[in-house]
Amino acid sequence: MAGRKVVCCLLFLFSLGFSETLEEVLSFAVENSPTLKALQAERLLIEGKRLSYRSNLNPELSVEFGNFGTSKESYTKSPLYHIGYNQPLPLYGILKKADSLYRAEEKAFKYRFEAQKRQLIAEIYRLFYRALYKKELLELSKEALNFQKELFNFVERSYRLGEASKLEFLKAKREYQMAVSSFELAKAEYEASLKELSSLVGKDIKDVEGSFQIPHLKELKETPFLSYYEEINKAIGKELQIEKALSMPQVSVSLVAEKVADREYGLRVGISSTLPFFYKRQGEVLNLLSKREVLMAEKENYLRRLEYEVKAIKLKLEEIKKQLDKIDTELLPEAKQELELALKSYRLRVITLPELYLTRQSYQELLKKRLELLLMAHEEKAKYVELGGLP
Repeated sequence: MAGRKVVCCLLFLFSLGFSETLEEVLSFAVENSPTLKALQAERLLIEGKRLSYRSNLNPELSVEFGNFGTSKESYTKSPLYHIGYNQPLPLYGILKKADSLYRAEEKAFKYRFEAQKRQLIAEIYRLFYRALYKKELLELSKEALNFQKELFNFVERSYRLGEASKLEFLKAKREYQMAVSSFELAKAEYEASLKELSSLVGKDIKDVEGSFQIPHLKELKETPFLSYYEEINKAIGKELQIEKALSMPQVSVSLVAEKVADREYGLRVGISSTLPFFYKRQGEVLNLLSKREVLMAEKENYLRRLEYEVKAIKLKLEEIKKQLDKIDTELLPEAKQELELALKSYRLRVITLPELYLTRQSYQELLKKRLELLLMAHEEKAKYVELGGLP
């Protein structure tokens, strides 16, 4: 017997080693999320966009060889005929504007990344507390199983002594078997919730642990979603400045060395400019203006949603707190006292076995109701985090 207790203790301690807290799960998921890694790779697009504006400054070199047509000189006699170099000028501060755009988009990207991270955290938070809820239900099923087992043993002894009827014995046996089935089902549901959580986190989670109590909402001052909309709007404004600069005449200077006589060359300096009479990058400007309008509409929708949903979340949490306070301070102590009294009364043959089962069922349902309210509270907290709040 002593050896069996030691083995049970070791197995219990071993199982604790696999328990994961919310902080541990979130840390691993955020660090290893394929979605966040893919989003992080998009940062290179911002750098690439900044570098692309330098392409307009690439110089042009031209070289010509040969003496053809009406020339009386042979090809091998001074074959180099023309060398030209053309250099676009970095006017209108395009490179400076591109650097400014890069910094603005980089800042907007950080808020976008944080917003995406909050979405992931909210979903993990939701699945974690669903798993914790299933674990609490499993504990309730275990307590109910122990109760039914003790009661069945009592009824069985009473039946053998002739103090209980066969009907009571069969009913107690059936209720015990149903409790075993309920326990196995609760165990399977808990394991299924762990699998669902594991698929999102990216590793096999054997067990979860944490305090299954009413959550508290941290003050929502500035959300990453709102900051992203503000910063990306600034970035679009800077990009419009670049497009305006590119719509201006683009000036280049050129240097030409050209053959003017046998083994004699002359130098010329020139200046050229584009004449944007027909196209002034209206397509790019319209695309940016359209993008800005879409983002501003999304921002307004988010602000409206944020205002009303935060109010709804706080309202629901207040109601859940009231119901939990009533259960913890009034209903649950009374139900527990009624169950203890019913158990004593049945042992003294004051009440029947069905009456005892009804009392026990009422107590069990009250415990489940309490857990359901706590799960509802954490579901509301997950919505709050999804809107941009902190877990």
